[in-house]
Amino acid sequence: MNLGKHQIHNKDGKIMTNSGVLLSLLDPKEEDLRIEDIAIGLARHARFAGQNRFIYTVAQHSIAVASELHLLYGNPTLSLQGLLHDASEAFLGDIPGPVKHVLPDYKDLEEKVQRAIFKRFGLSYPMDPRVKEIDKKRLDEEWQYTVLQDGRTLGIVDYESLNEKEQVDLFISWYSRLKYLINPN
Repeated sequence: MNLGKHQIHNKDGKIMTNSGVLLSLLDPKEEDLRIEDIAIGLARHARFAGQNRFIYTVAQHSIAVASELHLLYGNPTLSLQGLLHDASEAFLGDIPGPVKHVLPDYKDLEEKVQRAIFKRFGLSYPMDPRVKEIDKKRLDEEWQYTVLQDGRTLGIVDYESLNEKEQVDLFISWYSRLKYLINPN
């Protein structure tokens, strides 16, 4: 099989990840899910279908959710849920909410991948409701400061532009720090 053409032409629900793993989206295996692939995938997907005043990615959003949860609750497991709450989008893309609502099968697929990711990284699913609460708060703020206004001109640190490598490194750094806080051994 020519794996280079596989991703474009297959109809079996598998994609090639950045690390070279052939990941089944219909039956994701824990061993096929890597934090590096998640970080890279999220750093390459813009929020709001890219209709922002500047590029603001799912990786930046996820880090902001984890950071806010960490500041509010100081619970590393809760913060890790926040960091990974949209991790399925690394493989499925960031589909805007209004589109998700008209694609019921997509929601099932998203949940299947998200559940596998949480299991792979030792998290319970469904996620804690506080994660969704902060996610919704961030959604409203991000809409205001990346779509309606340019938050960078307002001096809001969360909306500074980071290049892809900086986002990936920051995401993996947050992951490593939280995993260490959960289990320092």
